[in-house]
Amino acid sequence: MTRTEAIVTITVALISAGLLQYARDAVKTWRAARDRRRPSARDAATIAEVDASLVVVAKARDELEEDNRRIRLTLSEERHAHAEDRARWEREKAGLRAEIDTLESKLRAMLVEVEQLRSRTQTA
Repeated sequence: MTRTEAIVTITVALISAGLLQYARDAVKTWRAARDRRRPSARDAATIAEVDASLVVVAKARDELEEDNRRIRLTLSEERHAHAEDRARWEREKAGLRAEIDTLESKLRAMLVEVEQLRSRTQTA
């Protein structure tokens, strides 16, 4: 068996056993790990992570701004409704106060009449 025949035989045996595929994958993995250890690869990965983080932060900021706008609008509407309610309550309170004053005046007038009747009946 010549040297070429031996190499072909070994190569065929490795291919059929799947070891050549395994060796190729191992070399790819080793090269990828070596590339990741290089400063430029680490910097590129870090920059990519920072870019992804900035996108997430920008999206969260936009969502928060939208939430704040909605909350401000809701608060404004609620404040306006509350101010209208307070004005209505003040009008009702003033109406009730006027009614109370009227009733007190009538009651005082009735008490004066009762006192006058009592004094008439005592003198008579």
